[in-house]
Amino acid sequence: MNSLVLALLIKSSLLIGAAFLVNRLVLRHRSAASRHLVWTFALGGVLLLPMISAAVPGLAIPIRVGAVASESVDAPSVVMDEPEATIASGAVTLSAPITQSLSAQTASAETSWGSVALAIYAAGLLLLGLRLAFGRWTLARIVRQSAEVQDPAWRALLRECEALMGVNEPVRLLRSLDHSMPMAFGLRTPTILVPAIADTWSDDRRRAVLLHELAHIDRRDCLTQFLAEVTCAAYWMHPAVWLVARRLRVERELACDDRVLTVGTVAGDYAGHLLELAYSLGGYRSPALVVSMARRPQLEGRMLAVLDAARNRVTPTQRTRVVGALATAVLVLPLAAAEAVLVPESSETPEMIRVSAATEQAAPPAPPAPLAPLAPLSRSERGERPEKRREVQLPGTFEVRRSDTPGTIYLQISDRPNSMHGFTQEIDQLEGFSPSILSGEGGPAKFSLRRDAGTLAFEGIFRSGVGAGTFDFTPNAAFPAEMAKRGLDAPNKTEQYQLARGNIGFAYLDELNAQKYERPSLAELIRAADHGVHLDYLRGMGGAGYKLGRIEALVRTRDHGVTLNFIAGLAAEGIKGLSADELVRARDHGVTPEYIGTMRAFGYKGLPLEELIRARDHGVSADFIRGMAEAGFAELPLAELVRARDSGVTSEYVKALRDAGHKGLTLQEVVKARNHGVGVDYVREMAALSRVPPMLDDLIRARDHGVGPEFVKAMRELGYTDLPLEDLVRLRDHGVSAKFVREQNTGPRGRLSVDELVRRRNRGM
Repeated sequence: MNSLVLALLIKSSLLIGAAFLVNRLVLRHRSAASRHLVWTFALGGVLLLPMISAAVPGLAIPIRVGAVASESVDAPSVVMDEPEATIASGAVTLSAPITQSLSAQTASAETSWGSVALAIYAAGLLLLGLRLAFGRWTLARIVRQSAEVQDPAWRALLRECEALMGVNEPVRLLRSLDHSMPMAFGLRTPTILVPAIADTWSDDRRRAVLLHELAHIDRRDCLTQFLAEVTCAAYWMHPAVWLVARRLRVERELACDDRVLTVGTVAGDYAGHLLELAYSLGGYRSPALVVSMARRPQLEGRMLAVLDAARNRVTPTQRTRVVGALATAVLVLPLAAAEAVLVPESSETPEMIRVSAATEQAAPPAPPAPLAPLAPLSRSERGERPEKRREVQLPGTFEVRRSDTPGTIYLQISDRPNSMHGFTQEIDQLEGFSPSILSGEGGPAKFSLRRDAGTLAFEGIFRSGVGAGTFDFTPNAAFPAEMAKRGLDAPNKTEQYQLARGNIGFAYLDELNAQKYERPSLAELIRAADHGVHLDYLRGMGGAGYKLGRIEALVRTRDHGVTLNFIAGLAAEGIKGLSADELVRARDHGVTPEYIGTMRAFGYKGLPLEELIRARDHGVSADFIRGMAEAGFAELPLAELVRARDSGVTSEYVKALRDAGHKGLTLQEVVKARNHGVGVDYVREMAALSRVPPMLDDLIRARDHGVGPEFVKAMRELGYTDLPLEDLVRLRDHGVSAKFVREQNTGPRGRLSVDELVRRRNRGM
């Protein structure tokens, strides 16, 4: 059984690997629809592998292995008393009983592990099957809560889009009552669902949405989505299957975008619709069996593809699909039928390998192998710059949002592979950028950001105060030579882009020199750019007195959240003159200006940093201080606050004690009660069971002796309603349980006294 599963995993991996090579080497520059087709055939083949393997005759593939002498094991000078082994001429030959025993033990172990593995696989399959069932139930609920669109304008636009996309089957159009993303679903009845807000959309947006969802329907993407979900459920333990399913979703959306653009949709307008839909409706989680129009995680790649005028958007023809299906069958059929057969190689006879221990000569020891020469140190081990860095793939994508600071925007750029950087940028440094595009109706925009290392050029679409699109980088040809003049390595194009992205230029180097920093390496400058140690941070830290001498020290403070605002806030609260290490320590422990201000407002002024850190570490927060003050414990020494917090004393606990009649308590009494386990529920329940609330010391004693509400209730049910706490403690200390009392009270004397119950318990009755 285990070998069959292993063979199936190997075959599926080979099939997926073949699909990966085809898409990577052959179809890399072809259309997304072509790559989607290859992934679809790969998943279909993986799903059919076990069924085909069971249906077709096996194709034996011999694999030669070394011969194993099963009848003898050389072991000179062996003494065995067991009858199952015989010793002859220095060789030990195992007889059948021992061999059979070992085989049975091995088979038993394999069966045990196989059962565990089968149970784990079945559990995973069940969970994913339930996920599919839940998806179908959710989809049915969405349909029940939706209404069919009867608006003539919508119906006319739907028929127009169906004609453009070549969809001949009837398509149902529903309007959801939820704030849902436009989606398509239905294997038998193709359906498009739009949100209720869609009635406020412009005709262009309605057309873009309908064309995209009709592209899904025409391409049968709902079927391929179902195929992917089933395959992931069947092969849930195989990570490559999940990766293929993810690539299938990515290529599917790109292929639908391509279809929409090939029927005449303007790329810029379509990108704008995608952007606004992703941000306004992107938080909606669609069921697993639907295909929705826009998701934020995929937005970057889709925007890049939509705005790429040179992109291949060809749809595979019917002939291509047939050829692909035949090629998949040619690969899957022999792969499914293949069976590995182990064939031992011919070996010498047992007589030739049985050597007497008495005549066997020890082989002379082999001479020691000469020591291999030490490998030279790499450039990185010698502290030198590596010869080649991984190139960043451009163009990348960007997003623009409004900033809280007037005259600035928040600009986030994403390059490949998967690197994202965001920063606040002054608008007047963006050439060609008009601030009105953020407040007006939006539209296409082009602007650039010039740095010493090169120029970042942006092109995109703006809608409702949000912009997105693509950007590229043009390096400054004179920059490497200028860097070399300053004693630094000449950067390549990728390194120039990284420096430009972080605004690391000549002014930055001059500022480092003015603050007497050590000459940085190119790698250190790039690290500073990536970690937000920009020119304004460098200048601000120097102005605040923190000239740290090395860029790595500055990167450390920035990584720990020591910002210029943080330093200024501490100074405003009277915390000045801290070293860089003390700043980092304060930030790591949560001693912020806001925290210091809160402590000052409650009367804790002029505290040194160490006391503030201790209070913060022990959980003395603003809410805790405020609650304790409202509970009557205001203006306590900080040490007492810390002690109370460590003991678990809260304002709710103090309130519960007071509601139970324990008023006028000191903090020491409250802390003592909490340390003895007198909790809120215990106080409330014991108070409810007593006509007169017990004193706090009595509660503590009762809690220490295990007299809880359950014991009191049980004794009351047995008729002991007015026992003082002393008697309850005495009974509990002598092990008198409710069960024991019930058994003893069944005699002719009826209910026994406390003294009698204790005597009987002590006598072991």
